[in-house]
Amino acid sequence: MTIVDWRELGAAEVAPLYAEQTRAWMDALGWDLSGSWAVVERARVAGALPGMVSRRANGSMAGWTFFLRQDEVLQIGALAGSGAGPVRGLLEAILDSPEAAAARELTCLLYPPRACALSALRRRRFLLQPQRYVARSLAGWPGPSAAPQLSDPFVARLWTEDDAVGCVRLLARAYASRGAGRALAPHGTLTEWAQHLGQIVHTPACGTLMRRACFLVEERTTRAPAGFVLTTAIGPGTAHVAQLAVDPAWTRRGIGRSLVHLAARAAGSGGANRITLLMPDDNEAASRLSAAEGFEESGQIVFASRSMPVKRQVQPRRAA
Repeated sequence: MTIVDWRELGAAEVAPLYAEQTRAWMDALGWDLSGSWAVVERARVAGALPGMVSRRANGSMAGWTFFLRQDEVLQIGALAGSGAGPVRGLLEAILDSPEAAAARELTCLLYPPRACALSALRRRRFLLQPQRYVARSLAGWPGPSAAPQLSDPFVARLWTEDDAVGCVRLLARAYASRGAGRALAPHGTLTEWAQHLGQIVHTPACGTLMRRACFLVEERTTRAPAGFVLTTAIGPGTAHVAQLAVDPAWTRRGIGRSLVHLAARAAGSGGANRITLLMPDDNEAASRLSAAEGFEESGQIVFASRSMPVKRQVQPRRAA
């Protein structure tokens, strides 16, 4: 096997790699990645996005990956291969890259979670956190009067970008005591939460924002946010709850359930016939909510992470 920088490849060589991933996500999850791949391809052609392919002796491709460092976190955007050998080779090449040399943490969102990739990540001491992808039909649900009524002192309204600052702080509080937030904001900083929120709102990473299906619940007197939901369109007829959060001070007040119902009704009136949600295996509150509302698991996405000591260059000692 030979590892080659993917920025040296022509568009025709890379297109089948995107197409394979697009089919996998669309067939199983109803998620259309074509918009995301267009952004990736522009960055690759511009030389701004590092990545690699593994070639067999006959020149055919056995695997591929790309990655991007944000601050001290190296995010692996894809890790795919036809077997354990190519995947291990790609992972080793990432770990030896200049980008990894300055990173303190590596993360990877893996779908489909093939055994060869999971094995390679485990061998290199990655912590694997399964994320359940659940879905349900919007046919007849929720009904006109199905949403639970918010009790005082809470009111719901449409979410706007003016709410972003308050929601970033709410996210930091909501995930402060749970490891689940590592998949979204590795260190739980306000900057990371702001980047996460910005990706949902302004990029196709989680689909296209459905503004009519984004809501905020706030405390009536102080106007402080108590919870919010951001909903995106990820494929034909499919809406996705890209972010749902409730302030830990206001849990068990029906806020999360109310937000899901509001988002589902608005998405349905906008043409969606299906709604999906991604949640960590160990998020008991989300599991209870999804089960109570009839969501069923349709796939699993694995978040992998590991810490990595920063490699410092040793400066030669000057002669006396």
